[in-house]
Amino acid sequence: MWAADLNKSRKQSVAPLLRKLPPFPAVAARLMRLVVDVNTPFREITNLLQADAALAAEVLRLANSAIFGWRYAIHDVPHAAAVLGLDRIRGLVMTLVLREFLTQNHLTAVLRRCWHHNFACALISETFAPAFWIDKGLAYTAGLLHDIGLLSLVASYPDQYQHLLEQSFDSPQEFCAQEKAIFGVDHCEAGAWILEQWQLPMEFREVAAHHHRSEDNAPDLIALVHLSCELSTAVGFPIYGAPQPWNPEQVFSQLSDQVLKRVRTHLEELPMTIATRINAFDCEFLT
Repeated sequence: MWAADLNKSRKQSVAPLLRKLPPFPAVAARLMRLVVDVNTPFREITNLLQADAALAAEVLRLANSAIFGWRYAIHDVPHAAAVLGLDRIRGLVMTLVLREFLTQNHLTAVLRRCWHHNFACALISETFAPAFWIDKGLAYTAGLLHDIGLLSLVASYPDQYQHLLEQSFDSPQEFCAQEKAIFGVDHCEAGAWILEQWQLPMEFREVAAHHHRSEDNAPDLIALVHLSCELSTAVGFPIYGAPQPWNPEQVFSQLSDQVLKRVRTHLEELPMTIATRINAFDCEFLT
């Protein structure tokens, strides 16, 4: 039930909407597929990354930035892969790909707002990943990709989304329903379709398709991103509506006692932590 399966008619309706979407870079796409294959030799991954000088340089720049706060300098790609791990390398590559996508488009206020929500979800997913027994790098990438459909629709149709986000909605489901009324698809369906076209792993397609669902039997990665998406709004980065005062007590009711014990220490400082890291990325990579 969790597979990101779009039927033929839905695929046909999504494709024309996203005609402005740039293709996923070939090197980055191959790198992502290699990283998720546990049988891929480490050297093959580092060799591929080093083959693209611009990508390698940007990975090192991002790895050494204040955004991630490493306490030591990372000097070359093999060092980065060894120290950071392959899931973190995957996350860095994806961050740079989405940065390129954002800068290729006119970075309107509405697109920046949606990017901030998306990036906040990635950072929160990374923060809370250990509470769900999920690798931090995997969680970060899943959070970063969860709203790729929204970012793509906003970039393609900024005026329509500006008007849409000025409205009020009682729930994400109501927002998705309004998207369908306007575009024929919602951003969850669009995101799953995009990641399929980019040939990225199924786990990311499922997160894109189902991150607004909160069933108890949801896979852990979907459950983590669902929570992080809601927390992104709670810490001051909503897609629609005005930011609300941070009240961590609202979060407690959504978490099991076991998970709450592991994340409680992060909750008080979460808004400031996320806002600081988003501001650092904006200043260093989007200006």
